Amino acid sequence: MRIVSARAILLLMGVGPGFAILPGEEVKWSGSPDPNVRFTRADTFFVPFSLVWTGFAVLWTLTAARSPAAPPLIWLIGVAFVAAGVYAVVGRFYVKAHVKRRTRYYLTNWRAIIVTDQREDALDVDRKAPPTTTLHRSHLDVVFGNRSGPLSRLPGYSMLRIYANTGMDFFARVGPGLPFAFYDVPDVEGLQAALHELRTERDQAGV
Repeated sequence: MRIVSARAILLLMGVGPGFAILPGEEVKWSGSPDPNVRFTRADTFFVPFSLVWTGFAVLWTLTAARSPAAPPLIWLIGVAFVAAGVYAVVGRFYVKAHVKRRTRYYLTNWRAIIVTDQREDALDVDRKAPPTTTLHRSHLDVVFGNRSGPLSRLPGYSMLRIYANTGMDFFARVGPGLPFAFYDVPDVEGLQAALHELRTERDQAGV
C-alpha cells in the first residue's frame, strides 16, 4: 500500500501552495502544465528517429534470434534496444503526462517554484536577467535559468538540453542539467501578467 504525503494530497486537491512561503514572500501566480500537450519542437526530430530506431531494433532482434550462427542470447541485446525504442515512440508521452498531472508551478516576488508530490525545487528570480518566454499557440514556456548537471563543464553537452520536456529529460539531467522552466502553461495571460508585474517592480526598485 502506497503512503501518500500530506503535501501530495494538498497538491492534488489544489489546497495550499504545497511549499513553505518565506517571510515577506508573496505568490504572484500559480498554475499547472497542460498534460494534453504532448509534443515539443524537438519531436520533429525525435519522432521519426525513434520510429526508425525501433524498426531497425525489431529487425535486428528477429534476425539474431533466428540465426543459428548468432551467439547464444545475443538477441537479448536487441530486446533492450526495442524496449528503448518503444519508450521513445509511445511510453515517454504517458510518463510526461503523468508527471504533469502531479506538477504545480508558483511564481513569487522572489522565486520560481516547481512542486510535485515527490519534491520541491526553487530558483531565485534574477531581476537583472528576465526569463525567456516562448509562446506555442495557446501555451507558454518560461525558462528562468539552467541547472548544472554532472557533465555541464564538458564541451558540446549543452545540446542535450533539447531533451527537456520530452519525456526523456534524464538525458539532460545527467548531462548539462535541465533548464529550470515552466512548460506548457495554458494560463498565458495570467503568467504573462505576473511576469510583467515583477518587471515593473524591478524597474521601480531600480534593480
